[in-house]
Amino acid sequence: MKALVIGGSGGIGHEIAKRLSHDVSLLGIHAGSDSQKLAELIDYTEKNTKTATFIQHFSLEEGTKIFFQSFKQSALNVFLEDTDILCICFGPFLQKPVHLMTEKEWLDMSFFNYTFPGFLISQALPSMMRKEFGRILVFGGTRTEYIRGFKTNAAYGGAKTALCSLVQSVSSSYASKNIRCNAILPGFVDTEYIDESQRKERIRLGAPLISLDKIADAAVFLLKSEHISGELLRVDGGLSF
Repeated sequence: MKALVIGGSGGIGHEIAKRLSHDVSLLGIHAGSDSQKLAELIDYTEKNTKTATFIQHFSLEEGTKIFFQSFKQSALNVFLEDTDILCICFGPFLQKPVHLMTEKEWLDMSFFNYTFPGFLISQALPSMMRKEFGRILVFGGTRTEYIRGFKTNAAYGGAKTALCSLVQSVSSSYASKNIRCNAILPGFVDTEYIDESQRKERIRLGAPLISLDKIADAAVFLLKSEHISGELLRVDGGLSF
């Protein structure tokens, strides 16, 4: 069985890739940069399975047409078109009010948090349909399971809400082919990307910090489930603001 983790060089994706390496014969790891943490992950996963690593920087500076052309010609896409498990853990966050948003920020938020995950899923589906097996997991944003207003991160929140709709569309459309598609909506996750000031601010606000282990537990649970699909699973410790 083949699995692909998009955004596997750190944070949530890194932890999920470690877990999956125990259960699959071939693991593809996408990373935005070649880092020490990625090297450690490759060393870890190779003890359990064969690992294919794809280093690719995603940029829209040359336009979406060029982006898709280069992606379709990449080794990552070849792997994607024959994968059994797809985990998309990549999606940039931006906290910025609407009246200050730039054109590029609108494009980046909507593209990388909705269009790009949708494209990855559409590329993976034909093979999954032929095999009559597929497991897809994406990551939404905090409290994006319903349409809500977001005062400080409207572009990000809107794109992630759309992604949740896509999850349920894929789930209902391909259930008969034994393809399951789910989303995890994490709260504030305690990763290496959070500095001490951010950690203190979240404690001050009463926002629980979720450990990577708990997120990975939820991910593995959904990926291994035969009958759960279309789930928008909040793993946020009851975050309510």
